[in-house]
Amino acid sequence: MKKPTLITVALALAAAPVGALDSQTEGNLARARQLFEKVDLNDDGAISAAEAGRSQIPGRDFVAHDANRDRTLSGDEFILFYRGLLLKSGRGVAEDLEVEAARIQALRRSREAQEAQEAQEAKRARGLGTPPPKDSGQSAADRAARARDEKARQDAQRAQDARDQLIRDRAQAARDQKAREDAQRAQDARDQLIGDRAQGARDQKAELNAQRAQDARDQLIRDRAQAARDQKAELDAQRAAAARADSAQPKGLRDQAQGQNRAQGPMTPGERAQAYVKRLLQGGRLTPQKARDFYSVLLADARQAATPEQSKALRSALKRSKDLIGTLVLNGDLSAEEGRQLATALDARARAALPERAGPATERGRAAGRPRDDPGGTRGGGPGAVRATGERKTKTVRPTGTDAGKASGKPAEKAKGKASERPGGQAGRKPKSRGGGNG
Repeated sequence: MKKPTLITVALALAAAPVGALDSQTEGNLARARQLFEKVDLNDDGAISAAEAGRSQIPGRDFVAHDANRDRTLSGDEFILFYRGLLLKSGRGVAEDLEVEAARIQALRRSREAQEAQEAQEAKRARGLGTPPPKDSGQSAADRAARARDEKARQDAQRAQDARDQLIRDRAQAARDQKAREDAQRAQDARDQLIGDRAQGARDQKAELNAQRAQDARDQLIRDRAQAARDQKAELDAQRAAAARADSAQPKGLRDQAQGQNRAQGPMTPGERAQAYVKRLLQGGRLTPQKARDFYSVLLADARQAATPEQSKALRSALKRSKDLIGTLVLNGDLSAEEGRQLATALDARARAALPERAGPATERGRAAGRPRDDPGGTRGGGPGAVRATGERKTKTVRPTGTDAGKASGKPAEKAKGKASERPGGQAGRKPKSRGGGNG
């Protein structure tokens, strides 16, 4: 005799995990039969009430599944009991266990129907007072055998029908699951397509906006270049018109103007620089404020740079003016030679006006109210003016007629002649006597 098992059916089902009971090793027919053998301690093919009590099977479940009321649980009755426990605990039931349970239930219904029919026939026979029909040449054993065969055939048919129905149900469930998955994939594909189209539209719009911005920048650059070309063409037309007007003057007027120019002599670098600034201002190439910076440097003297604030302002004006010269040359408003002459004149005038490295005598002369570039008291000084610095006399030689001719682009001889005609020129001056009379 086997020893009572320490793991009861109910505890085994309660302790078993869901995944284990759902597998083919826990909820199948083999597992049910294995548990039945463990509970059947005396191996008589049935579980008695005592054996059920040792295995802690509840009494109400024992009575409920004892279909023939013989106070024992047969193998078929235990299988139905085991299936019921799986369903109550929400665990899975294997296909072979489900088919076997269906077969047992079908067999039980067939037996019950046959017993009910036999009882009905017996009741009818008792009511008529006739005994039940006797055997007409067939023994009870043959009838029982035929009945068992018929019942087995019917049970097999029912089991086959149950298996077919289960297969159809599972196939339908698989088709439904596949249809749901296909519908979900189709919806995801539609959502992805909508998202891709929206992203493509956004990218296309961003690219279009970038192209429009680039076109606008290119158009602005072309407009500015065209405006610069138009402005230069207008300036060239004005210059050409002025040249044609000069050439259209009568010969007598041109000779008179040339005679006046010869009488006045060649222009100094400062006068030439002022003429450039005046031309730019009249042509609209300089604003009055910018022209004021040029004039403040070209007309500056030591009295206008006496204080540090005045010197700083003069240097700032010089820097702005020289920066503007480069722009004017690049724009074609000044030629390279004109820009160089204008910058040279600005530097020369600034050096003459700014108090840089002045000697003691120069400081004493400035304290007396004399300009630094005219310590002798004679404004303008002319070429050859003598500046006293300490005890020695330093002679500052200003551009002679020859140098002026070179700066103006004219031949040296002609420039020298013009210099001799100027009242303050070296050639036209006579030495003065100590008495103040002319020699």
